[in-house]
Amino acid sequence: MCHRADTEGTGKTGAATVMRAQLRHVIAAAALPSVTVQVLPSAAGAHAGMAGGVVLLGYEHLGEPDIAHVEHAVGALRTQKASDVDRAGLVFGRVRSAALDPTESLTRIEEAAARLRRAEATVDLTQAQWRTSSYSGTNGASCVEVAFLPGEVAVRDTKDRTRPPQSHSPAAWRAFVAAVRAGRFGS
Repeated sequence: MCHRADTEGTGKTGAATVMRAQLRHVIAAAALPSVTVQVLPSAAGAHAGMAGGVVLLGYEHLGEPDIAHVEHAVGALRTQKASDVDRAGLVFGRVRSAALDPTESLTRIEEAAARLRRAEATVDLTQAQWRTSSYSGTNGASCVEVAFLPGEVAVRDTKDRTRPPQSHSPAAWRAFVAAVRAGRFGS
């Protein structure tokens, strides 16, 4: 399926937060063995899928005919007619051929998520409750601080609190903490 997304962070308040969460979900889904994510950049121009989305369902392994679901300007068509399914398959193939490969696509999605995070950097963090690392020593000059916010974990350098904090998903933060505890980053 093809979906157009405004990844510049423009739009209503909160739109960047929602879009970034959606992009993180797509990134997680791309790690599944049954999912392939490809981005068709707007620079590709006019393409075969502009008229609407195409979904192909293959049931050969069940002895059933394949199904094509094709969306268009005034509705949608679901068909099992072999010639229509084949034609929808050609459209789907052309769109995939014009799209970036999965690795480039994932990079593009991660870049868009990073742009959205930077757009959110203006969020007021004055009320955030920052916790200082227990490894910071007595003067706290060589450590990081962490704030747990709804849907994300913010991390900042105690030496320069004026810089925007880094933002991580709670799952990524948990994985990082587990790796630290397991000694994966040295002593």
